[in-house]
Amino acid sequence: MSSSRFGIGQFNRSNLSDPNVKHLLMDVGNDNRLIFVGRFHSLASVKAYARAIIPLMPEIMTIPRDRYTFFIITSQNLDKLTSKKLLDNYIDFYQNNY
Repeated sequence: MSSSRFGIGQFNRSNLSDPNVKHLLMDVGNDNRLIFVGRFHSLASVKAYARAIIPLMPEIMTIPRDRYTFFIITSQNLDKLTSKKLLDNYIDFYQNNY
């Protein structure tokens, strides 16, 4: 994951004008890690970020495609992701609704 995080950091340094947007690793439950990128100041800015980075994810991520996903989440909901079950439920919700 750290090399994937490094790749995201390189993308961010090259493509983001906001130096306050950070990326960090977060543990969710026992065996799940997130690379959190944020905080964005508007939904429009996070959507623009998603449109730019998603096509590059296969090149950036160093783990198999079936082992990662991309999703947008509010800070309030991110704080609630404390287990794999909650993470899986949120990802299902996100994929079905967005």
